[in-house]
Amino acid sequence: MLAVVMAILLALGIAMWTSVPALSARDTRFSLSYFLGFWVYLTPVLYPLHSQRYGWLLSLNPMAAVVNAFKYGMLGIDPPTPRDLGVASVLIITVLISGLLFFGRAEAQAGEKV
Repeated sequence: MLAVVMAILLALGIAMWTSVPALSARDTRFSLSYFLGFWVYLTPVLYPLHSQRYGWLLSLNPMAAVVNAFKYGMLGIDPPTPRDLGVASVLIITVLISGLLFFGRAEAQAGEKV
């Protein structure tokens, strides 16, 4: 359940950041699809997070802890460490709050122009 909530909050934060530029620049939609496609390869789905030499660097990817929590919940293997969940939670909350502030500021500016 925690992994689902974390994934939804991260998606909401990214949507808040990208929805405003997508209104004025159509390139945002295409750029986002390339970025998310590349992000898939940086997320440890088929390979374990902690067996890598640079596992600490991969733990900066907030989806790494979410995917590990899904794998633990579904398969019962490799539970995510509290450190990984903490780092992911801080990053997700940062993206969400900054996205909400950015969206609110852009919405206020759009209201002034009308």
